[in-house]
Amino acid sequence: MVRICRYNMPVSTEPRTRCSSALSEAEEWLIEAKRLVERLESRALRFRLHYVSTCGSTQDVARSLAEAGASEGTVVVAEEMKSGRGRAGRFWYAPPGGLWFTLVLRPRSARGLHLLAIISSLSVARAVEELCGLDARVKWPNDVVIGNRKLSGSLVEVKMQGSSPVYALLGVGVNVNNSIPAEVAEVAISLKQALGRNVSRAVLLSRTLELIDLYYSLLQAGSHDTILGEWKKRSAIMGRRIKVELEGDRVLAGTAIDINSIGSLLVRLDSGDVVEIQPCRARCLRVLPSLAV
Repeated sequence: MVRICRYNMPVSTEPRTRCSSALSEAEEWLIEAKRLVERLESRALRFRLHYVSTCGSTQDVARSLAEAGASEGTVVVAEEMKSGRGRAGRFWYAPPGGLWFTLVLRPRSARGLHLLAIISSLSVARAVEELCGLDARVKWPNDVVIGNRKLSGSLVEVKMQGSSPVYALLGVGVNVNNSIPAEVAEVAISLKQALGRNVSRAVLLSRTLELIDLYYSLLQAGSHDTILGEWKKRSAIMGRRIKVELEGDRVLAGTAIDINSIGSLLVRLDSGDVVEIQPCRARCLRVLPSLAV
């Protein structure tokens, strides 16, 4: 018998009798996800799913579990988030039908923490391309886009003790079969919109976790160049003109030319100067039309 922890209440996958109520759609896809995740041949992480039907944010649930000693590889999955958040405290719309989860990590050192958002977006983009045949691209610092519309985002929060991490929370949100609110319809997209059909969230979650495990193992081994090389190949902004809004209402415009070993973006300004932008300083990035030759 397989069990999915729904907060502290397990959902049994034993066959139900005729007197039992039918499985809900949420339970069905989570049971399938549990089955697929259990079959993964992991390298660095041993995954365990925790399901909440509704919560404020999976980050908050995962933090509580991490503080209580949850092991690395614990994955909090929600059907709906009422107070989902992205970078800079922005609200993240997370209705039923999407893929909303947070992964608990316990890195051995602080080295490489700055690349967690990189491996998250890379894993989602690759999983979407493999499973859906879509040209999903990564957009610095933490997004996945189809065309110029946002499909996915991630949020990394770390608790430190001195110079050592106690745990890291890697939150991931993917628009799968959920609705997109009218106010962001021009800048956001779901897989259902892109394909014209529903997509298996169980398969997508399993493959995304499998790829996160792959890149996390490379991260722990110090193979940062391999990760960054793959990210650059899938980048939506390398070699393109961009505008970056920074903290303090400062705005920079130029051409994205590289991402360095600590995850900072290198931009060549129109003056010819090259500046380094750290992810924590960037509030918004937009791709600009190319200059006429």
